Amino acid sequence: MVAGNTARLYALFEKRSVEFVTKKRKSPLVPSFMERVLYGTEDFEAATEKDLQNWRRIAQYMQAAKPTELRNTAVMSGPVNAAEFVKRIRKNQDQDVLLENLDGTRSVQALAMSTMPASFIEQFPSAYFPYADAVVVNNRSPGLLMHELGHAVDLTKRDNESNLRRYLRWQLKPLLWQELSAWRKARKAYQAGYAASPEIDDERSRKEYLDNMRSYNRRKYPAFGSYLGGIGGLGLGAVGGGIAAGILTDGALVPHGGLIGGLGGGAFGAIGGALAGKLWAKLRENANKRKAEKQLDAFRKHPQMSAIREHLLKLREEEQRNSEKQKSKKKG
Repeated sequence: MVAGNTARLYALFEKRSVEFVTKKRKSPLVPSFMERVLYGTEDFEAATEKDLQNWRRIAQYMQAAKPTELRNTAVMSGPVNAAEFVKRIRKNQDQDVLLENLDGTRSVQALAMSTMPASFIEQFPSAYFPYADAVVVNNRSPGLLMHELGHAVDLTKRDNESNLRRYLRWQLKPLLWQELSAWRKARKAYQAGYAASPEIDDERSRKEYLDNMRSYNRRKYPAFGSYLGGIGGLGLGAVGGGIAAGILTDGALVPHGGLIGGLGGGAFGAIGGALAGKLWAKLRENANKRKAEKQLDAFRKHPQMSAIREHLLKLREEEQRNSEKQKSKKKG
């Protein structure tokens, strides 16, 4: 895309920022045993005001780099009312193809969400809801926020994309590919936006960037390990289980052995892969820090850096105007 067209594209969406809907937690998040083993308990505490400010900066950086993909996205956290999801599900109904309209996909989504109390929503694991174009993050991990926003970058309807093409992407893109794309696109959008920021050489800001990238890698490697370990364990378990069943039953229960072996192998492979990923992230912590610095330096030479910087400044101007309006309302 040429520079002139890029500038016009950024200007078109300059007044559409990622929306934040956050509510104070009423109950503590209860992580699973594996989550506690992999990540400890600190990440699962309620997000502080400092955390939320960091989240907003992350979203700004990513939107500066991906303005069309994140123009309607919302980030939700805490005991959010289900009506917030339902309103967003309805808002995006013009993106549906004929099949989705006929089978009531969006209506079913809205009905399912409407039955969920806020106390249930605040226990949600981190996730992206494509029909609502909403990210839910109920922990403190900036790395998970980046990943879920990466799903939004990857899955939302793109500029000049037909509804049918969007639908086919959602239906045909393999789940594992979606996960890998979300991690990759999240990192690139965050780094491109931060590289364009005026605070890039500020020591405190650079520390925040490195802390965010550390959180990103602490989450990414166990996730990658679980993906690869689960797939490998599933295949090996199915083959091993089938062979064992064939030997023990003279071939009568090969399919059953393959199924049981595949399920068991997949489960153990996912757990083992996640633990190996955690260890790898720890071993590579210093190397990843240096890599994050090099990646940032490379993004400073991004061909669209001027347009990204301009859009970031416009997003901040909009944020300032909204802040002043809220202050005026409170005084009034």
